[in-house]
Amino acid sequence: MTNAKYIIDAWHVGVRVKVNEKEIATKKEIERCTWEVMEKEMGNGIRRNSDKGKELVKMTLDEGGSSNKEY
Repeated sequence: MTNAKYIIDAWHVGVRVKVNEKEIATKKEIERCTWEVMEKEMGNGIRRNSDKGKELVKMTLDEGGSSNKEY
């Protein structure tokens, strides 16, 4: 739950998959989520936020970055 909360609500890089009464995500639900990411405007925001996160990680790990300085 914590990971999903960060991915969806804090970092805005994913969509929530709804499960049925048996706690199973159906093929139709996976298709819906994939469509949202690939086709809807929300997908553009997800890609932008993913790119920002990628750059932040890269800066942190590069020489002189905060993770690099610790070791």
